[in-house]
Amino acid sequence: MKRTFIFVVMVTLTITALAAGADIVGPLDDPFDFSRVQKLRLSDYSAFGDTSVTISQLDQSGFPLIDLYVDVLDEYGLPLWGLGNGDFCLTQDGQTVPFTISQIEAAGCARSIALVIDVSGSMNLPEHDPAIGYAKAAAHAFVDDMDDYDRVAIIAFSDCAEVVQEFTSDKQALHDAIDGLRAEGMTALFDGVWLGVNEAVSELGSKAVIFFADGLENNSDVCEYPPNGLFTDNDYTDDSTLICDLARSAGIPVYAVGVGENVWADPMIAFAEGTGGYYQFAPSAADLGDIFTEIRERLCNRYLISYDSPDTQADGDWHEVVVCIFAPDCQFCDTAHYRENEPPAIAEDQATIALASECQPPDEELTICALVSDDVEPYVTN
Repeated sequence: MKRTFIFVVMVTLTITALAAGADIVGPLDDPFDFSRVQKLRLSDYSAFGDTSVTISQLDQSGFPLIDLYVDVLDEYGLPLWGLGNGDFCLTQDGQTVPFTISQIEAAGCARSIALVIDVSGSMNLPEHDPAIGYAKAAAHAFVDDMDDYDRVAIIAFSDCAEVVQEFTSDKQALHDAIDGLRAEGMTALFDGVWLGVNEAVSELGSKAVIFFADGLENNSDVCEYPPNGLFTDNDYTDDSTLICDLARSAGIPVYAVGVGENVWADPMIAFAEGTGGYYQFAPSAADLGDIFTEIRERLCNRYLISYDSPDTQADGDWHEVVVCIFAPDCQFCDTAHYRENEPPAIAEDQATIALASECQPPDEELTICALVSDDVEPYVTN
């Protein structure tokens, strides 16, 4: 299985203007002003405290064969091993179906991880030393420890968020991207996390986002990405729901690392716990190594459940798949949905219809062109 890692590097940027309607925390040079910071409620997405089951990926490329990659975590958020066929329940559209199960272990497992890094101005303030340096050193260490089939992307955010290095296995390209990071400007934190998740969605196999930040948000409302970073109705529920729903739908846990003297941890904790990841404040270099190792193990120590769909005709039908553990009670469950691929409809234009009554002369080449387009945004045409 392929694992995708996205590193989101967050750096707090200098606040140059107070955007209308935004809840700006801190004076114009963008350090924290804790006299204005309150506990701000985000969506309650707590993922731990009990055993959990997550269908992290559904692969229907071999339809009617369906492959499900399933994470089972105990109450401490650690992989639960040793389960067999008799421990799982599986239904499609409410119908129990036979299945096979195997464990996928870390050895030889490829991952895709997005590293998201805060490069805003507050990450470069003397009193925050060594926030940006720490974040860059941590990203370098992660890249050094990549396996041969791992893919990593580097995403940075300050005034807005950007992809500094797309997913690659080229360690030198990743190191060069990290070295080029500079801390300045304001902080579009929510946009940075959203972009990290969004970049990882299209990657195959196991994937995750790891982001380093001091937690401030003050500029997502002026950038192009969906989160607006605005404090409305006494909370940020709209943004946290948006980010967590996107991550959970694609099976992408978000791991947050708080860096700097002053860290506003509320959103970092919400995004991490809401997606099956976790938050850690300013760990030591040794702690980081343990964290990275645990993340890798969690991404690849999972179960592969395979079954044949009772509906064997690929005609665009939607199906609901439910996986539970601890049969026969089946008390911990997760649900996924998929739509069968549908053969394209062929429509003849007038010129093609006119040709139907003609015969092709022998020994003359005939070129047939087809215009193929899908009905799903962004409506790709080939």
